[in-house]
Amino acid sequence: MSKLLKVSSATAVALLPFLALAQALKSGTLDGIAGGLLSVLNSIIIPLMIAIAVIIFFYGVVKYVLATGDDAARAQARSLMIYGVVGLFVMVSIWGLVGLLQGTFGIGGGGVIDAPQVS
Repeated sequence: MSKLLKVSSATAVALLPFLALAQALKSGTLDGIAGGLLSVLNSIIIPLMIAIAVIIFFYGVVKYVLATGDDAARAQARSLMIYGVVGLFVMVSIWGLVGLLQGTFGIGGGGVIDAPQVS
């Protein structure tokens, strides 16, 4: 299981430069390409990470059920279930918080904040 965590974290770290690249490509004709690339990354990475957390949880459930006599294996499976639930909770909470902040401050996906008008 640690191999899966290493691979998923390595993938996430490997894709981080695309976020900085998207900021650099905001000028000229590459703006549409960068926006499209960023939207594809957001629409693939978030559901993929949520799916990985759900798979880790259910993998822990299966290991817990199959390890009826071994207390060490049950403890390891229990920790997998906890990691899956905590990871899922953190990801969905941050996703919801970002959506709440976008709605509150009037920021559309990657837009600018509307300045208040003083009369």
